[in-house]
Amino acid sequence: VRGFLHKFEGASIIMSAGLLINLPMGIANLVGWHMAGWWQELIFFGLYGTGSIGLGLCILHQKYLFWGIVIMGLYAVFIDMLRNVLLWRDPAGFLINPPTSGFMIAGIGMLCVSLRSFILIRSRQLVLGDKAKYDKLWEDLTRRLPLEAFTQLNDAASRLVCSEQKCRQIVRGNVDSCVSSIWHDLHDNTESQIPNLQTPRALLAVDLNATSTEPGPELYVRSLDQLYAQAQGLLPLLREKVQGYAAHSNGMFEKRKIGHVSHQGPRTTEFIRWTDALKEPELQAQIKWPGVKKIERSIEKITRVYGDISRLVDVTRETIIFESIADIITCLRIIHSDPDVRVIRVKNRMKIGDDAVLSAGYRNISINLVVCTPQSQKLGLDGHVAELQLLLQDFAQIKNDQGHRRYREFRNARAE
Repeated sequence: VRGFLHKFEGASIIMSAGLLINLPMGIANLVGWHMAGWWQELIFFGLYGTGSIGLGLCILHQKYLFWGIVIMGLYAVFIDMLRNVLLWRDPAGFLINPPTSGFMIAGIGMLCVSLRSFILIRSRQLVLGDKAKYDKLWEDLTRRLPLEAFTQLNDAASRLVCSEQKCRQIVRGNVDSCVSSIWHDLHDNTESQIPNLQTPRALLAVDLNATSTEPGPELYVRSLDQLYAQAQGLLPLLREKVQGYAAHSNGMFEKRKIGHVSHQGPRTTEFIRWTDALKEPELQAQIKWPGVKKIERSIEKITRVYGDISRLVDVTRETIIFESIADIITCLRIIHSDPDVRVIRVKNRMKIGDDAVLSAGYRNISINLVVCTPQSQKLGLDGHVAELQLLLQDFAQIKNDQGHRRYREFRNARAE
């Protein structure tokens, strides 16, 4: 599976298969029928085989697969037309004996594209109601608050990025020899979400079979085992940071739902202010802390979108909820002044003019960052990119399990 995720490696396999199929056909064709133009036949049948390159690349990215089939069919038609005109000197032959296989492939591809368009339209209809709620909330918010508030928000978000590191997961070779004791100290009160994780140092340290062979100090993660070992190791360190941000910016966390949903409809989402939880420890046990991303969803994103494990940068994630934009601005400024954090990327969906189509109207500020504390450096986790979402309470109130289920269907239809 890991080899298949290397898109150029996978494409070269498909290309080689195409060449192996088409070159013998070309040889048989020239020996049996066209000895006079043997080298031209080799060229044209070789071109048929090389057409598999584009299709191979498209297969590794689901969203481009159907268009790849269309292009492959049209490419075959074009090569056949060139053969009639340049090799056989019979342009009319193209019309008398058209390349039906090429047209059939292109036709099947267009049918798939049409069906996919229909599915995309249906999927957009699924989230229309949710998007309308989010859009109305955003419209009311922009009408109620002065433009200066959004300008300050955008300025604070844009100042965050302070690192030239690529937004990719990096593995370090300088893992401390005492990593096992540090690991267990961090996770004494944290239930591991990775089954059979018994050798953290072996997973966190450089494994030449699981990392890139590219020269330089940056070795990119190439194994899901290694990525999830990093994620589980960083989770308590990130949570400690996030709790500190929330304490100084009036932040809140979602309260865990207890029991079943009543017949009267879904219950309202409740939140716990972290400053209150510090005063009343029993409230901390009621907070719904997010764990690491589900492995099934990670595999979906890698195969559908990224094609590279190291580009998956939201396995470790946390969310802080705020009552006002002013509190979000305060939190952004605290993050900017934190020497233990390097911000790699910021996605600001709370900008004026952003229509938030791809997120179905949902708006937040998503921050990809690296935690660089002494503990994370000893564990070799200072190259692991995590995600922190800053969200307004009004948007968090609208978000519910049914809406998220509809959004998942919308996302799956888009092959994301």
